Amino acid sequence: MKLDPQIEWVLALARKARTPPVWQLSPADARRQYARTAAVLDFRDTPVWATHELTVPTAAGGCAARLVVPREAGPGERLALLVYFHGGGFV
Repeated sequence: MKLDPQIEWVLALARKARTPPVWQLSPADARRQYARTAAVLDFRDTPVWATHELTVPTAAGGCAARLVVPREAGPGERLALLVYFHGGGFV
């Protein structure tokens, strides 16, 4: 599957930047690196077709989730799925 053009651009910039991987930095240095790089990216919000608030059943009850649908699928088309697990601030 082809990557989104914005993601291809971000990955190309990351290769050119030659900055150390975030996991090799102290938390303070990682925050500074993020602040510098986020300002350069300057992404605009991308409109989405639909969002749905969900609850995923777990052994401990339920976990809140959000389904974001970027666009309406065409007849017989299946859209890709990306699952993002937020760790709550690993730094």
